[in-house]
Amino acid sequence: MKKRIIWILVSCLMLAALLLASCTPEISPEEKASNIIGLPIPLPTYFPEGYEVTSVEVEGTGANRDWRITVTIDNAEAINTESENAILMEIRWFSLGLKIEAEKIKIGDRTALVFRYPYYAQLLWIDSTGRQITLTGNSELQFEELVRMAGSVTTPPAKVLEARLDPQDDLMVPRGDSRQIIVHLQNNSIKTLKVSVSQEADLPKGIRIEVLNGSITMKPGKSMDVKIEVNVDADAPSPTWPYRPASYALPKDEPPPAAPITEAPYYRLAFTYKYEASGLVSVQEMLSTRLRIDLPSVLPPGMVTLQEAEEAADFPVAILLPSYLPETVSPPPIGYGISTEEPHSITVFYSALRVVLSPEPGVSELPENIAGERTTIRNKQVVIGEDRIDWWVYDIHFSVISDEVPISELMLVAESMMLVGPYSGSWLGTVP
Repeated sequence: MKKRIIWILVSCLMLAALLLASCTPEISPEEKASNIIGLPIPLPTYFPEGYEVTSVEVEGTGANRDWRITVTIDNAEAINTESENAILMEIRWFSLGLKIEAEKIKIGDRTALVFRYPYYAQLLWIDSTGRQITLTGNSELQFEELVRMAGSVTTPPAKVLEARLDPQDDLMVPRGDSRQIIVHLQNNSIKTLKVSVSQEADLPKGIRIEVLNGSITMKPGKSMDVKIEVNVDADAPSPTWPYRPASYALPKDEPPPAAPITEAPYYRLAFTYKYEASGLVSVQEMLSTRLRIDLPSVLPPGMVTLQEAEEAADFPVAILLPSYLPETVSPPPIGYGISTEEPHSITVFYSALRVVLSPEPGVSELPENIAGERTTIRNKQVVIGEDRIDWWVYDIHFSVISDEVPISELMLVAESMMLVGPYSGSWLGTVP
């Protein structure tokens, strides 16, 4: 009797397992690929009659997100057979651009390259997320059908987790006050993510950062915000641009600022975020914004802003300004002056020096009659006067003038205006 009962139980369990297996939906090739990368993959929504996705191969690693996906689209009868007449779609998650001379065609709002071969055609384009997609037809497929397929390819998100800061560029927090930064997060994946956000930047005493909800769980397709509190004490120190004398041996991990110094110094707030999920590699990325704690200075009467100077000049102003300033000169410029005559000259006023940019069409080298000591800076002929350095290039007369800053420092300022920073391999060597 006991054996009969056991046999009935075993039979019932086997029957239940068979019923469960028959009820479990079969996972499609595209779903298997999405499970690997954690995201939906681009696919056509239009297929020629009788065609469907028969296989999807995934190569690459999530660590670098350099996925390479090959989608085979074939006749349904060819699923379990070798077919030499399949349509292939190859997806590369990143593209360096398409610099190839070829026939072009519009596919939606994108431009595709067309390659025609004896028995098939091929379309190559970059979608709006930066993925490179190649669609290769076969001998039976009309070119118009290939174009129609390409136009129907979906553009799902390319990143598992998207993040942005609010405010994105600048945060003003006066001394003795506080503000909030919001990190907006969007989970584009098909999986639940465990997300962490943390502060990275080292800040001076008097500036405190607190990530209020730095560890969260995000369901697929959901968005969430992480709040960050920024507190600035009344005695917090002002930020400064780093000053490095020419004789200073610059470490490799601390390159000199290459951009012209046109704005007040600020603190850089940096935050990292990363995620973890089943089958996905955790990727750490960074967000940053600028923190300003000093109120903007008042523009002196008669002076204008950089934007107004740029609008008045017939040449770009900002890119011609110094990327190096002596320790005795406080950045940024106090203001800008515009000459009344045309073409307008621009005078840039700093706390202890002036930079003058005067257009002189047709003059690109030193005039014969100018007085002063002639020398060379970065292969450019310059004239050194008692309190100034002058040179001509781009049909512009450049002048750096100061009765407070020594000539040795003015030479560094001039060099930094020649699109080469004065720190690494400076022609001046060690300046006393």
